[in-house]
Amino acid sequence: MRKLAIAVVIILALVVIVALILPSVIDVNSYHDRIQAELQQKLGRPVSLGSLHLSILPLYFSAENPVIGEDPNFPPATLLPRRIRST
Repeated sequence: MRKLAIAVVIILALVVIVALILPSVIDVNSYHDRIQAELQQKLGRPVSLGSLHLSILPLYFSAENPVIGEDPNFPPATLLPRRIRST
């Protein structure tokens, strides 16, 4: 029973070490073009992403300056000027 407990602790320690090292080993930006193209295909709109970041602890994935363009199937919206009245 003691050997099993030691094995479990060692395995958990290895998992934590790998989780901490993994983001620095994997360059998420190497998948930049693929992620951007997939988003454009799924959304049907032009997509532009900046630099990508990945973290395991805490778990998050982020992109700098994400821009999703207008739907090409709809005409651009016309904004009507409004007067603002102060009372």
